[in-house]
Amino acid sequence: VLASLVFSAWNGWTWYQRSQAANASVLYDQLQKAIQISDTKGVKDAAGAILEQYPRTVYAPLAAMVSARLLFLSGDVKTARAQLEWAVQNAKSAEMRSVGRLRLASASVISGWRACTKQCKKVISTLPWSSVWIKRFFRRRTG
Repeated sequence: VLASLVFSAWNGWTWYQRSQAANASVLYDQLQKAIQISDTKGVKDAAGAILEQYPRTVYAPLAAMVSARLLFLSGDVKTARAQLEWAVQNAKSAEMRSVGRLRLASASVISGWRACTKQCKKVISTLPWSSVWIKRFFRRRTG
């Protein structure tokens, strides 16, 4: 009886995870279509829906990073940075967090050196891999 209960619970949990991923993939497809036509409102809506409704799926950090790029290019730097910060804080894999940190630093550099100085130092100090040359580069340029 206990074994069948455990088996049923496991099947229920895997079904739930699959359905969440399938629903998130539909929204992610909408996000990709909005990006292709540069629909900023559509990108914000689709990415927001994924982050709110399916934050534990693999699509959530991807949606945050992909939408951040278009939002940044369209001039909405504040929302783009918020998306990247969400990805850095909530991504499950270390690789995704590192990519998010690098994109956040890049957004800061592109936005301007003065705005970047504090944020770049903060982001670079959290990088998990050896970044001595990057730290030296920014120390020379920011003091």
